[in-house]
Amino acid sequence: MDIREYSYILKIAECGNLTRAAEELYIAQSALSMYIRNLEQRLGIKLYHKVGRQLVFTPEGERYLYYAKQITAIDRSVKQEFEEMKLGKSGFARLGVSLSRAPFLIPKFLLTLKQEYPQIDLQISEGSNLELRKMLESREIDLAVISLSDNFSFPYTRLFQEEIVIYAPSKFNYGRFAETREGCRYPYLPLDKILKEPFIVLRQGHYLRQISDTIFSSYDVSPNIVYETHSAQLAFELTAAGLGFTVMYDSMPLFGKDAEIQRYSFGSVRNNTMILAYHSLRDASPAVRAVHDVLVKTAPLSIIH
Repeated sequence: MDIREYSYILKIAECGNLTRAAEELYIAQSALSMYIRNLEQRLGIKLYHKVGRQLVFTPEGERYLYYAKQITAIDRSVKQEFEEMKLGKSGFARLGVSLSRAPFLIPKFLLTLKQEYPQIDLQISEGSNLELRKMLESREIDLAVISLSDNFSFPYTRLFQEEIVIYAPSKFNYGRFAETREGCRYPYLPLDKILKEPFIVLRQGHYLRQISDTIFSSYDVSPNIVYETHSAQLAFELTAAGLGFTVMYDSMPLFGKDAEIQRYSFGSVRNNTMILAYHSLRDASPAVRAVHDVLVKTAPLSIIH
């Protein structure tokens, strides 16, 4: 589609005569007249009549002007939108976030993104580590906030490192069995002191469940599991309510429940690295790169070891 066809006829309607329209369009009047004659022949209609020195548009010509205004407006909008996309001011991005991290990572990130890039249209998906990896592989999402696992094949940016710890209800007062151990960020609590206590764990398929099973297996012990859930937040809340222990990342905020929950380290420090994975930042759209940069900027760097 040649947008000049519509801009020419609109300029003629604006000026009211061919001479002035040709001057403002920086083309010869004869060339403009020939262009309009060819257009009328192609359409099979008369666009306007010359009445004295003025041009009066026919009903068909008025209808053509109506569509010409819409088409040129759409053309301007398309060019503006894609220019903003090129500059990273607008566009689309799809982000996947680990279920356990979304509650404390997303609010600050979204607030910053809306302030800096208000025109970016972001779609957020939540899921387990495995679900998000599959979505990234099938390109259902552009970015994924997940745990770094062995044999990870995607490029990624490190966000933060966290220790995997025991969350215990403060009312159980197991602090009396805890001791200071080198390399541990929290008091060390021997597992044999708590094995008879109820444990709340994530269901199979969650990366944290895999890690916690490995930890208990390495100590050759089996926890007293009383409840399994897909929600790390629910496991946290049940622990705060005094219903049992859970294994959790120390990056999980206490959400004002400092008096209800205590953190304890395992005998050997178990760390987990959170990353922001993608296919390629070089080939990504400016909007995806903007989302990446804001996530990296708003990640809780204070918990990096």
